[in-house]
Amino acid sequence: MSLIVKKLKKNGPGGSAGRLKLKGSYLDRVIRQALGEDLGKKGDLTVAALFPKNFPVKSSLIAKSNGILCGRDVFAMVFTTLSWRFQIKWLAGEGEEIEPGQVVAEITGPVRETLMAERTALNFLQRLSGIATLTRRFVQEAGNRVKILDTRKTTPNLRLLEKYAVRVGGGLNHRFGLFDLVLIKDNHLTALQQEKCISKNQAISLSVEMARKKSKNRPVEIEVNSLQEALTAYHSGASIIMFDNARPDDIKRFARLVRAGRKVILEWSGGVTLENLKRIRQLPVDWVSVGALTHSAVAVDFSLSFDGKA
Repeated sequence: MSLIVKKLKKNGPGGSAGRLKLKGSYLDRVIRQALGEDLGKKGDLTVAALFPKNFPVKSSLIAKSNGILCGRDVFAMVFTTLSWRFQIKWLAGEGEEIEPGQVVAEITGPVRETLMAERTALNFLQRLSGIATLTRRFVQEAGNRVKILDTRKTTPNLRLLEKYAVRVGGGLNHRFGLFDLVLIKDNHLTALQQEKCISKNQAISLSVEMARKKSKNRPVEIEVNSLQEALTAYHSGASIIMFDNARPDDIKRFARLVRAGRKVILEWSGGVTLENLKRIRQLPVDWVSVGALTHSAVAVDFSLSFDGKA
């Protein structure tokens, strides 16, 4: 079992990755789809024209920017999917800091498959390393008290890999999908208001009560925008209250009002940046969810340099 699969089997704050029953077949499927996208039905026309005979070559994986290394398993599997003859020696560990010019790995394998795998393998590695790098920066800025969580703002079909990269960077996973946590958001409330012809506060109370009955012992989370909405959610039995684009004073007042009552997890969301995180971490919040971890991470640059025949 790969490191990626093992890592994703651990439970996150919002949901349970274990229920996904991840297998090595997930990585195999994703990698084969990515290679198929690049090779198509005709394969690599350049390689076919230039290298009618295959021979072993050595190459080096070199970092071209600072960052956190993430995605060694998937990088290696791209090569071994095309040929079992590859040998990869890693010179940096998963989650380690890397710097420009650093040789991260040495690859030995057939020239044809090396050239065919190169771009797809690098694409995976640079994307995952970019997410891990940005996550590490947020985690360091948040300090020890506040947990940094990801969101569902991920690349379609790559969610599990991208959430793995968040873990490598030191962050935690919120829910993996719609199937593992009740999270009532504004559009749910608006739809319920229209159906029942009720106010938003009434919709908050009704939605939490309905969700609690259906979800049994699972936590129910709800998104709120004001102090009054948060109090309504709290008294209705919500387990997690997400203050989304709310006023900082509202969450401060809420925390004071319920301090002696039932324990509830407080989450902050909406437009979180490294700059305003300095202010947010001073608020009475347990979690800060950051969509930017996966939708705005800048890739870490790598190159594959041929060293000659093996």
